[in-house]
Amino acid sequence: MKKIELKKIKMMVETKEITLDYKEQMLMSLRQNHKVNRMGQPEGLTFEDTEKRLKVINLIEPLTSEILLEDSDYNILKEAVLDVKYSIVAEELVQFCQDIKNAEDITVTEKN
Repeated sequence: MKKIELKKIKMMVETKEITLDYKEQMLMSLRQNHKVNRMGQPEGLTFEDTEKRLKVINLIEPLTSEILLEDSDYNILKEAVLDVKYSIVAEELVQFCQDIKNAEDITVTEKN
């Protein structure tokens, strides 16, 4: 299982201060497909991929401070986030991607 803190980081884009909201960025990454084929054309998502992404979206949407995801759901999120092509270069975006890529491994034990 993976744990990701839902951070909100202030960053400058040109002369405007904005907030990089990890939750919103993750949801955007899952909702949009950023993969392109060899011709540079956007690839579509299969029905199966759409179902998998919707499952992860539904897990993330109600959360406010941290995300706990099973490894299979985490891998879907990580792939979606790392496929995004950004139009700016910013340390905060690199940190966001690294935080997803290097999510904390945790072990959850059941209480009987």
